[in-house]
Amino acid sequence: MLPQEPIRRLVVCSLLNDGSFGRTLCERRPAFFDGRRCPVPANSNNKWTKEEDKRLLELQAAGKSSFSMAAELRRSVGALRGRLAILMARERFASNPEATQSKVPLRKRWTVDDDKRLMELRAKGASFNEIANALGRTEAAIEQRAHTLKRQAAAQRLWTAD
Repeated sequence: MLPQEPIRRLVVCSLLNDGSFGRTLCERRPAFFDGRRCPVPANSNNKWTKEEDKRLLELQAAGKSSFSMAAELRRSVGALRGRLAILMARERFASNPEATQSKVPLRKRWTVDDDKRLMELRAKGASFNEIANALGRTEAAIEQRAHTLKRQAAAQRLWTAD
Protein backbone atom coordinates (compact mmCIF):
# COMPACT_ATOMS: atom_id res chain seq x y z
CA MET A 1 0.00 0.00 0.00
CA LEU A 2 1.28 3.45 -0.96
CA PRO A 3 1.82 5.98 1.80
CA GLN A 4 -0.70 8.82 1.99
CA GLU A 5 0.70 12.08 0.60
CA PRO A 6 0.85 14.89 3.14
CA ILE A 7 -1.69 17.70 2.95
CA ARG A 8 -0.29 21.12 2.07
CA ARG A 9 -1.87 24.47 2.64
CA LEU A 10 -2.49 26.53 -0.49
CA VAL A 11 -3.72 30.05 -1.07
CA VAL A 12 -6.45 29.82 -3.68
CA CYS A 13 -7.86 32.78 -5.61
CA SER A 14 -11.61 32.66 -6.04
CA LEU A 15 -14.57 34.77 -7.12
CA LEU A 16 -16.66 35.84 -4.14
CA ASN A 17 -20.46 36.11 -4.10
CA ASP A 18 -20.40 39.91 -4.38
CA GLY A 19 -18.39 39.69 -7.63
CA SER A 20 -15.09 40.70 -6.08
CA PHE A 21 -11.96 38.61 -6.21
CA GLY A 22 -10.62 37.19 -2.94
CA ARG A 23 -8.10 34.73 -1.56
CA THR A 24 -8.88 31.88 0.75
CA LEU A 25 -6.70 29.39 2.55
CA CYS A 26 -7.60 25.81 1.84
CA GLU A 27 -6.04 22.39 2.08
CA ARG A 28 -5.18 20.44 -1.03
CA ARG A 29 -3.28 17.29 -1.74
CA PRO A 30 -0.10 17.61 -3.83
CA ALA A 31 -1.81 15.82 -6.72
CA PHE A 32 -3.92 18.94 -7.24
CA PHE A 33 -1.09 21.36 -6.54
CA ASP A 34 0.90 22.42 -9.58
CA GLY A 35 3.42 24.62 -7.77
CA ARG A 36 1.67 27.93 -8.40
CA ARG A 37 -0.13 30.10 -5.90
CA CYS A 38 -3.33 30.14 -7.91
CA PRO A 39 -4.60 27.12 -9.81
CA VAL A 40 -4.30 27.17 -13.59
CA PRO A 41 -7.56 28.35 -15.21
CA ALA A 42 -9.62 25.62 -16.85
CA ASN A 43 -9.56 27.29 -20.30
CA SER A 44 -5.88 28.23 -20.30
CA ASN A 45 -4.98 26.31 -23.47
CA ASN A 46 -8.31 26.49 -25.29
CA LYS A 47 -8.97 28.86 -28.18
CA TRP A 48 -11.26 31.80 -27.55
CA THR A 49 -14.79 31.29 -28.79
CA LYS A 50 -17.05 33.99 -30.26
CA GLU A 51 -19.29 33.71 -27.20
CA GLU A 52 -16.31 34.31 -24.89
CA ASP A 53 -15.23 37.30 -26.97
CA LYS A 54 -18.73 38.76 -26.79
CA ARG A 55 -18.94 38.16 -23.02
CA LEU A 56 -15.50 39.68 -22.49
CA LEU A 57 -16.49 42.87 -24.30
CA GLU A 58 -19.76 43.02 -22.32
CA LEU A 59 -17.91 42.65 -19.02
CA GLN A 60 -15.40 45.32 -20.01
CA ALA A 61 -18.19 47.70 -21.01
CA ALA A 62 -19.83 47.06 -17.64
CA GLY A 63 -16.62 48.21 -15.94
CA LYS A 64 -15.69 44.91 -14.31
CA SER A 65 -12.15 44.47 -13.00
CA SER A 66 -9.65 42.26 -14.77
CA PHE A 67 -9.70 39.79 -11.89
CA SER A 68 -13.47 39.36 -11.88
CA MET A 69 -13.55 38.99 -15.68
CA ALA A 70 -10.75 36.41 -15.47
CA ALA A 71 -12.59 34.45 -12.81
CA GLU A 72 -15.88 34.50 -14.71
CA LEU A 73 -14.31 33.43 -18.00
CA ARG A 74 -11.88 31.06 -16.24
CA ARG A 75 -8.88 32.61 -17.97
CA SER A 76 -5.74 34.26 -16.66
CA VAL A 77 -5.53 38.04 -16.38
CA GLY A 78 -2.71 38.06 -18.95
CA ALA A 79 -4.85 36.09 -21.40
CA LEU A 80 -7.66 38.64 -20.95
CA ARG A 81 -5.39 41.60 -21.59
CA GLY A 82 -3.94 39.96 -24.69
CA ARG A 83 -7.35 39.06 -26.06
CA LEU A 84 -8.70 42.56 -25.41
CA ALA A 85 -5.75 44.02 -27.34
CA ILE A 86 -6.54 41.73 -30.30
CA LEU A 87 -10.25 42.57 -30.20
CA MET A 88 -9.58 46.32 -29.99
CA ALA A 89 -7.19 46.14 -32.96
CA ARG A 90 -9.76 44.23 -35.00
CA GLU A 91 -12.38 46.82 -34.12
CA ARG A 92 -10.05 49.67 -35.10
CA PHE A 93 -9.29 48.13 -38.49
CA ALA A 94 -12.93 47.24 -39.12
CA SER A 95 -14.04 50.83 -38.51
CA ASN A 96 -11.26 52.27 -40.71
CA PRO A 97 -10.76 50.18 -43.87
CA GLU A 98 -8.11 52.61 -45.15
CA ALA A 99 -5.88 51.73 -42.18
CA THR A 100 -5.09 48.35 -43.73
CA GLN A 101 -4.30 49.83 -47.15
CA SER A 102 -1.22 51.98 -47.07
CA LYS A 103 -1.06 54.84 -49.58
CA VAL A 104 2.65 54.25 -50.12
CA PRO A 105 3.66 50.62 -50.67
CA LEU A 106 5.85 49.27 -47.91
CA ARG A 107 9.49 48.64 -48.75
CA LYS A 108 9.36 50.25 -52.19
CA ARG A 109 12.42 49.17 -54.17
CA TRP A 110 15.02 51.71 -55.24
CA THR A 111 15.44 52.03 -58.99
CA VAL A 112 18.38 53.48 -60.90
CA ASP A 113 16.20 56.51 -61.77
CA ASP A 114 15.43 57.06 -58.07
CA ASP A 115 19.14 56.92 -57.25
CA LYS A 116 19.98 59.44 -60.01
CA ARG A 117 17.23 61.80 -58.89
CA LEU A 118 18.39 61.52 -55.27
CA MET A 119 22.00 62.35 -56.21
CA GLU A 120 20.92 65.26 -58.44
CA LEU A 121 18.77 66.82 -55.72
CA ARG A 122 21.48 66.25 -53.13
CA ALA A 123 24.07 67.92 -55.40
CA LYS A 124 21.76 70.94 -55.73
CA GLY A 125 21.75 71.21 -51.92
CA ALA A 126 18.19 70.04 -51.26
CA SER A 127 17.44 68.85 -47.73
CA PHE A 128 16.53 65.24 -46.98
CA ASN A 129 12.99 66.39 -46.22
CA GLU A 130 12.61 68.09 -49.61
CA ILE A 131 14.03 65.02 -51.39
CA ALA A 132 11.68 62.75 -49.44
CA ASN A 133 8.68 64.79 -50.57
CA ALA A 134 9.89 64.79 -54.17
CA LEU A 135 10.46 61.01 -54.27
CA GLY A 136 7.47 60.00 -52.13
CA ARG A 137 9.59 58.33 -49.46
CA THR A 138 10.37 58.90 -45.81
CA GLU A 139 13.19 61.15 -44.72
CA ALA A 140 14.91 58.22 -43.00
CA ALA A 141 14.78 56.17 -46.20
CA ILE A 142 16.40 59.03 -48.13
CA GLU A 143 19.17 59.42 -45.53
CA GLN A 144 19.89 55.68 -45.51
CA ARG A 145 19.96 55.45 -49.30
CA ALA A 146 22.23 58.51 -49.61
CA HIS A 147 24.62 56.93 -47.11
CA THR A 148 24.52 53.60 -48.99
CA LEU A 149 25.21 55.27 -52.34
CA LYS A 150 28.07 57.27 -50.82
CA ARG A 151 29.60 54.10 -49.36
CA GLN A 152 29.19 52.21 -52.67
CA ALA A 153 30.84 55.08 -54.58
CA ALA A 154 33.78 55.10 -52.16
CA ALA A 155 34.20 51.32 -52.46
CA GLN A 156 34.08 51.53 -56.26
CA ARG A 157 36.79 54.26 -56.27
CA LEU A 158 39.01 51.98 -54.17
CA TRP A 159 38.62 49.09 -56.60
CA THR A 160 39.17 51.18 -59.72
CA ALA A 161 42.16 53.08 -58.26
CA ASP A 162 44.45 50.05 -58.73
